Amino acid sequence: MLRVLVVFAFAMVINMASTEEHDEEAEELKDLLVVSIQNIVSLNDLVTQLTNKIVQVMLSVAEHKTEIEVLKKSHSEAITELRNKIENVETEQSSTLTALADDVRAVTEHFTSTDAAIEEDKEDLSLISRYVALEPKIFGCDSIPL
Repeated sequence: MLRVLVVFAFAMVINMASTEEHDEEAEELKDLLVVSIQNIVSLNDLVTQLTNKIVQVMLSVAEHKTEIEVLKKSHSEAITELRNKIENVETEQSSTLTALADDVRAVTEHFTSTDAAIEEDKEDLSLISRYVALEPKIFGCDSIPL
């Protein structure tokens, strides 16, 4: 398309140059054509550079997208692992608390039975003390010889 435009413009300039009246106009048109062609070439270079930059950006975006997917997968696996660990800790904690409660219950029962045994021993000692205190009177003496 660019070549057709250049050939057409060049043909117009040659046709106009054939008459001497239009020499000055033809020269201006030649200059304009040269400047236009130079601008078109510059624009083509700029479009090429822009296209290359767009390609680089697209490649970079694709690369980053891949990295993001890998990170998402990695984080997802790490989160799943952490959730599993938390569940295990909660289960262990629950088991430990249950065992501790059982131990406290057992110690409390032991102390309760020990307290009851001490009370029985106190009653027995009280009976023995009364018996010892009454014994000399029973045997008719003032004191029991040791």
